[in-house]
Amino acid sequence: MLMSNGVNTRPSSYPPARPLPEKEWTVLYVFNGDNDLKENTSHQFMDVVKTGAPTDSYVAGFCARGDLEWAPGNVTRKLHHSLSRLFRGKKQAEVPQPWEGNRVFEVSPEGGWSDPVASPEGEVSDKSTISDFLRWGIRSFPSRKVAVIFSTHGDGHNGVLMDGRGREMSLPDLRESLEVAKAEHGGELDLVGFESCNMAQTEVAYELHDVARAMVASPTVLTGTPWEHDDVLGAISGAASGLEAATRLVEKAKTSFGSGTPSISAVNLDEMPGFKKLLDRFSKELLESDIRESVLERAIYGARSYSRAVQGYTKPQRELIDLYGFCGELLQNSQVPRGPAVETASKIQESLKQVVPNFMDRQSNYGEGHGLSIFTPTMRGLFKPLGSDYPELKMSLEGDWDDFIAER
Repeated sequence: MLMSNGVNTRPSSYPPARPLPEKEWTVLYVFNGDNDLKENTSHQFMDVVKTGAPTDSYVAGFCARGDLEWAPGNVTRKLHHSLSRLFRGKKQAEVPQPWEGNRVFEVSPEGGWSDPVASPEGEVSDKSTISDFLRWGIRSFPSRKVAVIFSTHGDGHNGVLMDGRGREMSLPDLRESLEVAKAEHGGELDLVGFESCNMAQTEVAYELHDVARAMVASPTVLTGTPWEHDDVLGAISGAASGLEAATRLVEKAKTSFGSGTPSISAVNLDEMPGFKKLLDRFSKELLESDIRESVLERAIYGARSYSRAVQGYTKPQRELIDLYGFCGELLQNSQVPRGPAVETASKIQESLKQVVPNFMDRQSNYGEGHGLSIFTPTMRGLFKPLGSDYPELKMSLEGDWDDFIAER
């Protein structure tokens, strides 16, 4: 069956909604362990289960646990996973009833383990699998505000929710899944969070700006079990808006999150349409400017690259530079002629303070930043492709940054 928005549906394995009182928040988690994060995300899932739902919130979780099958798309991950278990004795998560596949749980206010309410079929990288869960969760747990939290591999503008065979959900497909949730809720989601690598990216924020009001994510690579979910739920509980929840979450992260979270940003998605217009102007002015290509290249290399800090990371991650830092490089470089592009660079920096009202950065020694990256490949000429996914993003279809990075 195909819905009007293009999302496939299947006969529901979810229980029917029960009459429940309206609460302030519904928090829906997606824990994707159908990959080498099987034990990490299972640990995080159990952290939520043990914490329990705040009194003003309903909490439910979709948890996938796979077997990390061998496939061309995940050979490196499979080898790393196998060797780490062989030589490091990788600890298994203490899940009372281990399983492979998908399970959905309702988290009680008292905390503690309960049997799953559903065992839905489908791949976690399939948009219909996620949209089915979100639709059921919003329909089953009435609330004024909704937060959706993803704990999974993140690949910035390339996608999210990678499964054991190396397949991942594209950013447009993620947006379509969240559009289903938005329609069920009757308005924009209040908060979307990513306990994932590289998702605090300009392109991600613009892709999701019309389905959610706020986002919390990291522009860096995360390691281990990065978030403390009792603090996450505590930040959301009592918050008057998604942006307040995101800002409070980042504030808690500064003191309670470990080294596995080197950075985290609260992003005001309501600011993204106006910010994109400013970025479009900046893109055109850069193309029309007299800045020499070599000078521009050095400015890109000089900007904070959140993933150059991680040894062994290659493109496209190393090409996610901090937008605030890139503007700073242009403003500080005496070889950059003064003109419209430089004036707009200063306005970009000021605007970013509204787009990212709170962020934490434990790796500031790698360069200046303000918590929002942007794809800026550095290879020249014919060897500077955008890839197959980038041109399909909303920011490419509706904006001009892709013209700048393709034509400069």
